[in-house]
Amino acid sequence: MRCCPAVVLLGVCLANSLTAEQTSSTTARDKAAALGAQLAVRVRAQTTPLRIDSVNEYVAGLGRRLATEIPTAPPQWHFTVVKQPGNWAHEPLGFPGGHVFVPAALIVSAKNEAEFAAMLARSMIQAASPAFAHWNGATIPLLFVRTDLGTGGPFVVPVGLRTTEQEREIQTDAVAARTISSAGFDASVLLAYLEREQPEHPGPSHAERAAISARLAHLRETLATLTVAGDIRLSSSAFALVQGQVRGKGGPREAA
Repeated sequence: MRCCPAVVLLGVCLANSLTAEQTSSTTARDKAAALGAQLAVRVRAQTTPLRIDSVNEYVAGLGRRLATEIPTAPPQWHFTVVKQPGNWAHEPLGFPGGHVFVPAALIVSAKNEAEFAAMLARSMIQAASPAFAHWNGATIPLLFVRTDLGTGGPFVVPVGLRTTEQEREIQTDAVAARTISSAGFDASVLLAYLEREQPEHPGPSHAERAAISARLAHLRETLATLTVAGDIRLSSSAFALVQGQVRGKGGPREAA
């Protein structure tokens, strides 16, 4: 198991930078943002960015639109599209402080803009609302790394935190569904994407398979409670354009 008691990143141990030794004026969110900035540097050093300006501009624009629907959103966001595929869902990796790394494979895998927006919103929500725990008198950010985008993850979740992680995934799905619905997208696509992309063998244990099933069941319940206001949409010509560029079917080539 790879974890760190002072910063349960399920990933990268940065205990010496985020402990009770910090001044009392440092808030929990300050700690989380500081950790997010350090991790973002690490991920940038270990991933390969996709250098197509129009793709990066599109992702940043969509991210800014979604951010208006997230009450706890930081004032600034930093979106980076990377070539690493990440996990089975090509899930973007979001860190506190507004640092989001988006696998180009997600743009390709999404059937429409709504699916892409839903997965992007999930990572933004986790970045905007990090979980916390208490350790030796300090408030510690908990960052559950579920994908490998330069962090060395994914990582085994300590038994004592598995319930916390599962509840956080369920909560994030629910908030993401409401967020994209408010942004004018069809929220049901989040369930459709996760059901379609989940691996036949999500893990070696029955417990992990059961956790995924429970997560999808909760998402179905959330979707049943949503009230759709006004017109909803699935996609746009802008998404189709950038998807074609990532696939290499036209438009500007990647910058050298």
